[in-house]
Amino acid sequence: MDFAEWLEAQRKKIGITQSKLADPQAHLEARRQQFDTGALTDERAQIDKAVAAFDAGKQRWDHAYEIGSIPLDELLRHRREIAGETVRLDDRRQEIDGMLAGIDAATDSLDQVRDLAPLLPTLDLPALRQVYHALIHHIALRSGEDPVIAWL
Repeated sequence: MDFAEWLEAQRKKIGITQSKLADPQAHLEARRQQFDTGALTDERAQIDKAVAAFDAGKQRWDHAYEIGSIPLDELLRHRREIAGETVRLDDRRQEIDGMLAGIDAATDSLDQVRDLAPLLPTLDLPALRQVYHALIHHIALRSGEDPVIAWL
């Protein structure tokens, strides 16, 4: 990629950034649809129900052992199964929480810089750096390749 191509790519990124800043609510609604926050919230509620059911099941197995209905090895087997499922569900719950928190953080970032959209082409490099710092989610660097920027 020569300098002219790189410069044109940067201008396109500034145009995309300006459109995000000009109507942040539309951009965020598109993000919400991309991640389908309603489905994520529903899945999180289902996970909470499943964890509660596993907790109730654990209590039933504990009670069954206490009254002598099952031997210790069976109780321990059920506890291991329940613990494994609970860990799996907790991992997914944390993943969902992270996605939902990311959407909320993007809302905050865009709201903070909304008024800068028309000013982006006129900003000097240090000011642009501050704006981009607020809008860049992460940058992936690989040897021999151009950086890949993931915007909020």
